Amino acid sequence: MTRAALVLLLLVTSLLLNQSLEARPVGAKGSFSIMSQSSPEMNELHAHFAASRHFSLGAQFLRLDTKAPRLYAGLAQANLLIHRWNHPSFQANIYAMGGLGQGRSDGRYALVGMAGAQADMEDQRFYGMLAYNSYLSRLIPNFHSYTARAGFAPYIGEFHEFHSWVILQYVFKPGFQERHSVTPLFRFFYRNMLAEIGVSLTGSFQFNFVTEF
Repeated sequence: MTRAALVLLLLVTSLLLNQSLEARPVGAKGSFSIMSQSSPEMNELHAHFAASRHFSLGAQFLRLDTKAPRLYAGLAQANLLIHRWNHPSFQANIYAMGGLGQGRSDGRYALVGMAGAQADMEDQRFYGMLAYNSYLSRLIPNFHSYTARAGFAPYIGEFHEFHSWVILQYVFKPGFQERHSVTPLFRFFYRNMLAEIGVSLTGSFQFNFVTEF
């Protein structure tokens, strides 16, 4: 199946389902999530099953272009919801993530480890997130990224309606040619499908997709 056909299949499937979606490492108990993040320097595909509302387990597939040769990796990954604040007007979360798998770069193979953390807060109008991710392997210099996001919803819709957000994202990646990037993103959210699309101030395209069922 081609990549375009796979994306189309995911979009059609998501429109047929009726559950809500959160773009977070741990979904609702018993749910299965597929998350894709694409940019010129990095592609990630995640598939996770939420065994409980605090824990999910799955796999991650990665392409990473740093100053070193390109890295391809497949990892088993675990995500933990450390704490959640449920307030009548907002929700906030803290997560920790870790993974281990096999990587390939320039014809060589070695273990790849991943560690990360994320904190987010959201109400019907405003959204904020801080995240840290690292990939460790002898195939490449250790990779670290730091992400900050802030966004707002131009309007407030009902649960079953189409939602949109405007988000400004800043990423610091010391191991990349472009160490700093600022990207305005548009987020579109309908039932169990979430998509984000944007272009950085230097012209790098970014597309993110999440579905949960």
